[in-house]
Amino acid sequence: MAIADSTKVRVYIGGSIIDYEQNASVNWTQEFDQIAPTGSSDAAFTVVKPRRKSGTMTINAYYGTGSNNDYETLFNAWKAGTELTILYEDPASGEWSLSGSAYVQSLSTTSAKGQDPTYNASLIISGEVSIATN
Repeated sequence: MAIADSTKVRVYIGGSIIDYEQNASVNWTQEFDQIAPTGSSDAAFTVVKPRRKSGTMTINAYYGTGSNNDYETLFNAWKAGTELTILYEDPASGEWSLSGSAYVQSLSTTSAKGQDPTYNASLIISGEVSIATN
């Protein structure tokens, strides 16, 4: 397997590509329960057991209007609390894809003088996620 071509890795919501996307990341975390030591010995090594998994996705894009999955689309999903179907993939045959559901957790916009405006969207992944080969 070769390194994925970053120009091909895209994020889709509801089957439509996020227009003007500049970068995206997916982050996974896991909570653990401590099962040992059960006594008061601080010198013992900690033993843990996996408990709950969660994930987030962050998208950075240029602010555009009248396009597929632009800021307004994500804002409306955030406002209504709409669950979104997400796909994060390299669409080339034999490459990977990650799919699942998510909610918009936060949105922010930036507009610096003399530069194109951008936005950041943070999505919280809901439920199981599948990773497959195209």
